[in-house]
Amino acid sequence: MHESWKAARARLAAAGIGADDAYFAPLIPLVDVAMADGEVQPEEAAQLEREARDLVARLNAEAGYAAFSVERALEVLMKLRRLAPFELAQLTAQVRALELEGEDAEAAFSRIVAGCLRVAMASQTMEAGELVHFCREERLRIYGILQSLAITRRYTPGSRSGES
Repeated sequence: MHESWKAARARLAAAGIGADDAYFAPLIPLVDVAMADGEVQPEEAAQLEREARDLVARLNAEAGYAAFSVERALEVLMKLRRLAPFELAQLTAQVRALELEGEDAEAAFSRIVAGCLRVAMASQTMEAGELVHFCREERLRIYGILQSLAITRRYTPGSRSGES
C-alpha cells in the first residue's frame, strides 16, 4: 500500500469519512464545487444526488453485486456539506491519492471533472447583470480542483500520451 494512499485515508477518517465511506471519495470535489459560493443551491443538491446515485451504480457494477447503497452515499454527501470550505479543499486534494493512482486514472479524472462541471451547471446566478452557469467562486474552485487532481505525465519519445 502506498504511503500517500494511507495518509489520504487517515485524513478522510479525521474528517469523519470512515473506511467504508472512502469509496465515495469521488463525491468530495463535487461538493467542493457546490459549496464554492457558500451554500448548495437546490439545483446543485439535486445534481449531487444524481451523481451519488450514478457513483453507487458504477461501484455496484464493478463489484458485481449491490455492495454499496444510495442511502449511505447520501449520508456521506450530507457529512461533506457540513464541512468548512477549507476542509473540503483539503479533502479534495486527497482524492488524487485515493482515485487517481491506478491504471484507470484518466477515466477517473474525467468522471470527476465532468461531475464538477455538471454540478456547477445545475444552477444559474446573476453576475455583472448577466445570467451565468458558473459563478466566479465556482470557476476558481474548478481551477483549484484541476490543479489538485492533475495527473502528471512524463513524456516518452514515440508515445502519444506519455506515461502516468
